[in-house]
Amino acid sequence: MPAERTAGKKQLTPLWVISLFVSLTEVVLGVAASKTTGNIQIALVGFVMIFPLLIAGAFFLCLWARPWVFYPPSEYGQMDVLKYVGALKAGPAPLVRETKDVKGPVQIVGNPDRMKLLFKAVGPTWDRSTKAMDAGDGCVVQVSTRFMTAAGDWRIAEAITYAPRARVMEEVGGGRYLAVRD
Repeated sequence: MPAERTAGKKQLTPLWVISLFVSLTEVVLGVAASKTTGNIQIALVGFVMIFPLLIAGAFFLCLWARPWVFYPPSEYGQMDVLKYVGALKAGPAPLVRETKDVKGPVQIVGNPDRMKLLFKAVGPTWDRSTKAMDAGDGCVVQVSTRFMTAAGDWRIAEAITYAPRARVMEEVGGGRYLAVRD
């Protein structure tokens, strides 16, 4: 097929199939309900009213649990579909405050917990953390951001700086923050 014909052609997505099914069912049952009387008509009208609510509930349940099933692979563009779906399935990474929280084998050189975690925010396709280490009259502060690109690859950006006269303070409840030294 020529490229100009395929470019304008719309694909039949799962969302279209669901909407066509519900619409056709409602029209057919609406006509059937208007041609009947008595208890059959009451049952059909009740079904015509309840059926869309059941379909909507199932739709939102699927959308919550498996949002990727409503899109054909062409909707993902250049992104690797398997990597993207894998990242969505995995959900947020577990919070790691210290090396002992890492699951599995870890090779260690030096003291990896010298940098103290100030905060960490984790989403399915990104995370950001800020760590600090006391260094005499101030603190070394590191900010790391990791995110998933449109191609499904992970990228990381880091920044490090020295904060003079700062120190790491412990919060009630286990958190940490930076404060100015007295």
